[in-house]
Amino acid sequence: MSYGAYILWALAGVYLCIMLCMYSRIKLAIAIFNTTSDFIGDVKTVFFVPLIVSVIVIAWIAVWLVNLAFIASIGTIAPRADCTFLTEVTWDKTTRYILLYHLFGLLWINQWIIGMAQFTIAAAACMWYFSHAAETKGKGSICKGFK
Repeated sequence: MSYGAYILWALAGVYLCIMLCMYSRIKLAIAIFNTTSDFIGDVKTVFFVPLIVSVIVIAWIAVWLVNLAFIASIGTIAPRADCTFLTEVTWDKTTRYILLYHLFGLLWINQWIIGMAQFTIAAAACMWYFSHAAETKGKGSICKGFK
């Protein structure tokens, strides 16, 4: 039991040494968090960006699903082997490639929308950080970042 305590004390000592060596990085992280809180305090419209992006992504997925239904219906209609009164759509090789391409388009455009949101917030933060006039600090920077 005492060996376990010695091991834990040694790990705590190593952790303390790491923390002391990383003091400047921790100080930098605290400064970044303070600046971030100032940015959010000045530019409150940044909270609307994830909401708007979520609506756009949901709309994109709805359009994608409608297109998927149209693509999935392409093929030859043939009776099923086990139940002759039911039919199924059989796809050829080209339709399978179109489905893969369509899936790639879903992922690509979804990530592009998310990337645009990240860029919009980053541009607004840059404009806020480098603006020197206190009365215009953060005014309309989300719209400018989107443009």
